[in-house]
Amino acid sequence: GQPIPQHTVDMVLGMIRTSRPNAKVDAKGILDDLIRTELARQEVALQNAKLRSPALLSLAELLKRTAVTAFPREDVATLTGPKWFEFLDDTARGSRFRDALGTLLENAIYDPRTVDTLDPQKLHSVVEAIRHWIKFHDTRLEPQAGGAPDDGPPMPALSAVGQLPEKDPC
Repeated sequence: GQPIPQHTVDMVLGMIRTSRPNAKVDAKGILDDLIRTELARQEVALQNAKLRSPALLSLAELLKRTAVTAFPREDVATLTGPKWFEFLDDTARGSRFRDALGTLLENAIYDPRTVDTLDPQKLHSVVEAIRHWIKFHDTRLEPQAGGAPDDGPPMPALSAVGQLPEKDPC
């Protein structure tokens, strides 16, 4: 299957930005469903060696699109490397992209051969880090300039993260 089309995301975001309260609630539910579906689809694709690299790239894109949707585009869109990992860690308690997972993801994206060398546990850790951030990001948290991330709940095991929360703090 194809990634979520940008026009679909734009439509849902338009609903979220509307002044009608019910439209916002409906749009949030639709967006959560789209994200859940895309995460599940890409996780299945990761099981196929030939699809692993594009699936990991799609997950990285989903992470960035979620961040750009939740936070001001001008603050997020151009972030890469260590600054991107700091932002992710600062805006979701318990997120640990600075602890090598971000670099691992970045290397896999820019050099697809890297994906073939990842052992299943490391691949699982990267996917869980993405899932954790998407589920637990909080727009009320401010990125900390160069500071350590707040200690928050550790990233849960896969079985505990199967569903997005009923109410997303975004």
